[in-house]
Amino acid sequence: MRTRELVVVQVNATGDDPARHVALEVAAVSLSSGKRWDLTVPLTQEQLADADPSVLRRNGYYRRGLADSADLTRSVLSARIADLAGALAGNTLGGTSPEDSADFLARLFRSFDIEPRWHPRLADIGALTAGAFGLAATSIPTFTACCRMWGIDFDADEPSAMTTATAAAGCFHTLDQYNAVEVLQGSDPHPVRLSVVPDPIIRSQS
Repeated sequence: MRTRELVVVQVNATGDDPARHVALEVAAVSLSSGKRWDLTVPLTQEQLADADPSVLRRNGYYRRGLADSADLTRSVLSARIADLAGALAGNTLGGTSPEDSADFLARLFRSFDIEPRWHPRLADIGALTAGAFGLAATSIPTFTACCRMWGIDFDADEPSAMTTATAAAGCFHTLDQYNAVEVLQGSDPHPVRLSVVPDPIIRSQS
């Protein structure tokens, strides 16, 4: 059986609705090779007009000058997207909100006539962290909490897709080490087990 690889993906978009909004920034990190993809997608005037202003502020679209950095020609951007699509093909897409990232990424791929072919089962670092720390299925930690629990540095005030993807990759890597140490060696894992996670960093599911 072929072992799937994990590619951590973070998509910052013009809003929260994949049916209406579009990806404006895509970052990905391959846990097996360490390869990274950092793409800024140029927006049309129509896409920008349809964007959610609060989400653009949250993503730092204007403050970080993303409009000026999105100067790739379509052919160059297409080649980079095709390269990312190849890395994801048959492999596992993971991240902080992998369902949302997958929806936005699939739409972006198809706009370049590339069919997404990642494995249908996605890896959510919040859900996996909850399981590893023995938290209830209705109390999944936020990404900031996950980083604290795994001892990964994350600047929540720097909203770039690559900052988030890199921190998420660190969480996944430490999770893998945690499982290996505990299962194979029977010794204490490096992350500190928390008996109680403070309420402000819990994402409760209704």
